[in-house]
Amino acid sequence: MARVKLTEFKTKKILYESLNKEYRGYFVDIHQDIEGQLKQLDSEKKYVVKIDQGTKKRFKNGLIGLDFDSKQIANFINDKSEKGYSGYIVEEYLKYSSDQEKYLSIERTREG
Repeated sequence: MARVKLTEFKTKKILYESLNKEYRGYFVDIHQDIEGQLKQLDSEKKYVVKIDQGTKKRFKNGLIGLDFDSKQIANFINDKSEKGYSGYIVEEYLKYSSDQEKYLSIERTREG
């Protein structure tokens, strides 16, 4: 069976649904009205924005923005879309210590 890559956004939606939780992240597509998509964000909160493509070392390559408000998110997306990136995840910015960070790898097999 061929491997199928899932975007981070799709993976998180699947994971949260399987845990009976609501995923509160947003997907922003540059082919639609960016400002309109960002209107749903709370102006009092800060956010993380990152490209949602299979790119390694996103943070080291400047493809993740931390502690942004909605205007900064729009500028980040417009800047990165000029470099060919088209899909972005926007999530609420939460501070935590590095010892609380966990990684998850999911692999689909023939059996399921």
